[in-house]
Amino acid sequence: MPSFIPVPIISIGLLLCSNIFMTCAWYGHLKFPMTALWRVILISWGIAFFEYCLQVPANRYGYGHFTAAELKTIQEVLSLGVFMVFSVFYLEEPIRWNYVLGFAMIVGAAFVIFRKPHIHAEYSGDEVVVALDGEVLEGEIPKAKMKLLDAWMVIHHDDLAANWELLSKGEQYFRIDPLK
Repeated sequence: MPSFIPVPIISIGLLLCSNIFMTCAWYGHLKFPMTALWRVILISWGIAFFEYCLQVPANRYGYGHFTAAELKTIQEVLSLGVFMVFSVFYLEEPIRWNYVLGFAMIVGAAFVIFRKPHIHAEYSGDEVVVALDGEVLEGEIPKAKMKLLDAWMVIHHDDLAANWELLSKGEQYFRIDPLK
């Protein structure tokens, strides 16, 4: 794997290319209804070979940076995007509002899957959202206060994770003492 290209770029790029081959293999034959089914199957398998040559390395490189569920979600979202373009430009089928709505719901599901456990912190009107692994998701607070927040999060990591679990179930979280 080229070390100068970030893992998400490699993995998502390979997944995108893989989905182009997959869509052609699965749906390209629909423009040729008179071609014998056995011939279409063999051609589709030949195209799908290239899909697998890209899909397998995409998952191999991406796993660890992404979870398996996240990789599958990326693949599904890319698959729908590629399919929408393919169906409009190759199959010449219109996109209907209910297709777009259904695809949007799947993208919404992806948002839920990629939602990291996080906290919101505020200091003097500045706000920051920080994942439990320490990644700043949005906003910022002064550096000195951010260091204190990082230390507090390390000390209370188990409590924060337990609160996230409670909130995910719709239950009431418990108060965690501030840094003293």
